[in-house]
Amino acid sequence: MALLIWILVGLVAGSLAHIITGARGCGCIGNIIIGMIGSILGGAIISFLTYRNFDLAYAFNNFSVTSILVSTLGAIILLAIARIVRL
Repeated sequence: MALLIWILVGLVAGSLAHIITGARGCGCIGNIIIGMIGSILGGAIISFLTYRNFDLAYAFNNFSVTSILVSTLGAIILLAIARIVRL
């Protein structure tokens, strides 16, 4: 069940990141991968900024607004880095 939730959060976060940044679509699988990597990146950033551990296991096992926002933040940063590297 946790994997299904992580895939769903990844899909939503990846799709939102593509809409917000105006990046080309990578398709459903690409959005899931970008969202999943964004979850890890976003969790690391939130942990660093708040000096608290952002519990990734909790975020992956619970479909919540917080987990989607953190994942979307990470996915946006990931797409921005990809855009810079591509230039």
